[in-house]
Amino acid sequence: MSANLLLRATCSLTLLGYGWKLSGDSPAWYPRGVAWENEFFLILGILVLVPLFLPEKKTLTRVLDTLLIPASAFIIFFSYQKWILSGVGIGQFLEHAAQFGIPLLVWLTTFIGWNGAVKKLVMICASAAFIFHGLFAIGISVPVEWLNHPTPDKFFFMTAQCLGLESNATAGKVLLVAGLLDLVAAVAIWIRPARFPALIYMVIWGFLTALARPVAYFDASAVAESLFVWAPEFFTRAPHWLLPLILLKESGTFRNRINEPASVPELSRQEQP
Repeated sequence: MSANLLLRATCSLTLLGYGWKLSGDSPAWYPRGVAWENEFFLILGILVLVPLFLPEKKTLTRVLDTLLIPASAFIIFFSYQKWILSGVGIGQFLEHAAQFGIPLLVWLTTFIGWNGAVKKLVMICASAAFIFHGLFAIGISVPVEWLNHPTPDKFFFMTAQCLGLESNATAGKVLLVAGLLDLVAAVAIWIRPARFPALIYMVIWGFLTALARPVAYFDASAVAESLFVWAPEFFTRAPHWLLPLILLKESGTFRNRINEPASVPELSRQEQP
């Protein structure tokens, strides 16, 4: 499975998630009565997969992928507005780096190919998501607004709901450990000997935290409604675990671990038959 296929699949899930999200629970700043943005995301979420089935159509691929630039710009705008309205630190904006970065990563891969520069950008996007998720999980409260990253109430709620915890105090301890691990992993992927375990952690934890929203807010008495509202939150966070998976595959660390032969001590001449 190539990096191009995984990048496009990740981008498709993200765009479909945003299109789905905007068609339902639109943010406060979103202009009412305007629907073209969510339709744009839904259509582009499908079109981004077309080059996988028509690999020989290079011109078509370049034309379609150029549409990913305004898609990325809109997610940047969405993330910026969410940050401004939140009144908390800049991490509220930068934690979305993997989400607004994925369309640009696909576009770059189309025009310059998968190379060291693109790989480093993928690492930056993944690191940013985990660094700022980690800061919010730990709860960094300072008087300077753009540096203030208090733990949101929803973090306590989701942690308690998913793990069956009875108090916010216990949930806070879990979040503290998870936040510290997030920070360690975000740094460790830049250190070659530590990269493999760090990426494994990011894939697993990124998937679980993306899944936490639809699980925590699931309402058995209104299955369709709760899934319609919360399932998009899982899809928009696909880059949080799929980008580390791409790095795991393309860095060679996974292949090396799997293909590495077991070490067998060499027999001395006296021991040899």
